[in-house]
Amino acid sequence: MIAGCDVNAADHRGLCPIHYAAQLAPANVLCRLLHYNVDPNVLTAAGNSYGVEHDKLGQCNRGEMSALMLAASHGRQDAIRLLLKSGAKATLTNSRKETALHFAAATPVCTEECIIALVGQQVGTGRSLANLLDLQVF
Repeated sequence: MIAGCDVNAADHRGLCPIHYAAQLAPANVLCRLLHYNVDPNVLTAAGNSYGVEHDKLGQCNRGEMSALMLAASHGRQDAIRLLLKSGAKATLTNSRKETALHFAAATPVCTEECIIALVGQQVGTGRSLANLLDLQVF
């Protein structure tokens, strides 16, 4: 990384490097970002799955989607595992109370291993699988 570069800063589109890496980058790029203390729990802007609110200093701020949610929505098993090992919280929710597990379950490309990794991380919270997904019967 370039000396003095803020790895948590948002770009002109309002995205932080971790959001791009979680969706699109090879695992080694995500691993390198995490090595440089990127916040794995930063969220994108409310109402925009890919934009990011940022404060006056350009820092990523509260919002809707975490890197883990984005990785899950793209079926990125490698990214999910790296993020969880680096402290990403599978229990973070957006304004609709959705977690990364919701996005994994709703994504056709997400493998069983992705879902198992997310469920495994949340089991320690004492919530049942039905509560994890907040299942509703219509």
